[in-house]
Amino acid sequence: MDYTGPLDRTRDIYNSPLVTIVLTTYKRPDKLRQSLQSACELTYTNLEIIVVDDNGQNSSYSSKTASVINQFKNVRDITYIQHPSNLGACSARNSGLQAAHGEYISFLDDDDYIYPNKITEQIRPMLCDFSIAFSICDVIQVRDEKNIISTISYSQPNQEFVDYLLSKRSGICTSVMLFRTSYLQSINGFDPALASYQDYDLLLRLSSLYKYSYERKPLVKYNLCSDGISANIRAKYDGKLSIIKKHHDLLSLPKYRRVYCYHYLDVGDYALQRGLRLLALGHYITAVRISPLSIKAYGKILSLILFLESVYFKLSSLLYTRWPVRYLDSL
Repeated sequence: MDYTGPLDRTRDIYNSPLVTIVLTTYKRPDKLRQSLQSACELTYTNLEIIVVDDNGQNSSYSSKTASVINQFKNVRDITYIQHPSNLGACSARNSGLQAAHGEYISFLDDDDYIYPNKITEQIRPMLCDFSIAFSICDVIQVRDEKNIISTISYSQPNQEFVDYLLSKRSGICTSVMLFRTSYLQSINGFDPALASYQDYDLLLRLSSLYKYSYERKPLVKYNLCSDGISANIRAKYDGKLSIIKKHHDLLSLPKYRRVYCYHYLDVGDYALQRGLRLLALGHYITAVRISPLSIKAYGKILSLILFLESVYFKLSSLLYTRWPVRYLDSL
């Protein structure tokens, strides 16, 4: 891989720590422009911007990506890393982590947008408390860059962050995070062996060791694309199954029994969406063995046997709009 233009400063004249922005891109040169523009418009000034091109050197997308980056060379110094072949999002982020000079690091996907005050807001509590390893913020979720779906809040009152993650059963948009680089390096960054849920795995490992801070405001716009991992059912199935195996010791603790059961229900749902009914049934049965009193698990098994799973999913969706999530998750 090629490296060009690394920055050598660690502090500016105001003694602000250097922050590295790692922007990873794959087959989205058209969307990259807006993401890179948002990074260049950050109000925090002591920045290092690294773009990791995961298209591969012989890809037509790589030349288009280089062209976009060149348009910003006069605005900010940009370090350009080009993978020789497509290695995946985790490897791309780890390449950025290895090349980073900043005391802090933030990752940005090529279809996301960060608001100008993101780093300024998130770094403030981290400068006051060096035991904080990472910061998260809320996010505005949009579809195809235009239609706002919702504002997602990551607030977890009176709950440890590990407990929150396990009960949530999914990760957090990578772009909302700001990490202390040394702490992220101490856990070896992202796990490239995972097909999905990489951010979930990283946060489980990081939050079990260190503190975090939370900004109760949306500082990121997350684009829900049809071509991303979030829409790839096979990747979600493989990733969730790997998460269960990797974090078995944590999930199998008695206090997480119901959460452990729900993770297997998720895997069963993914199998069902792939049309693998017997495989889905096996995962549902495993969920019952973990938590024999789970009404939700029995409901999924019954609906699958009676070929009424579509009715069950519609009913579940309706109930979630009428009753609190915590009540339904107690079933």
